[in-house]
Amino acid sequence: MKFDVKKLIAPLVLLTPLMASADVSSAIASVRTWLNALISVLFILTTLYFIWGIIEYIRAAGDEAALKKGKSHMIYGVIGMAVMAASWGIAKWIMDSFSITGGTGGVTLPQF
Repeated sequence: MKFDVKKLIAPLVLLTPLMASADVSSAIASVRTWLNALISVLFILTTLYFIWGIIEYIRAAGDEAALKKGKSHMIYGVIGMAVMAASWGIAKWIMDSFSITGGTGGVTLPQF
């Protein structure tokens, strides 16, 4: 089995902004910013996918295969929106659990 350097370097390149940060708070703020942007973009894409399904469904005009295709796009769009909403909620819950702020404060572990 051959070792592929690209598979090792790609995650490190993506994590470079985190490694360059001076402290944990700024690294967490950077991750939070990237996650919020990523979830927002994915939410927009799933919404557009859902709308495309509606357009396909309307344009089908009785064609069963096209109706089925449009309906499946709408269903997958709704599932994608639910997954994005759930991932945003889970990320928010984790940030609230550890009292992670927008980078102005530190991270405090929850008290049990």
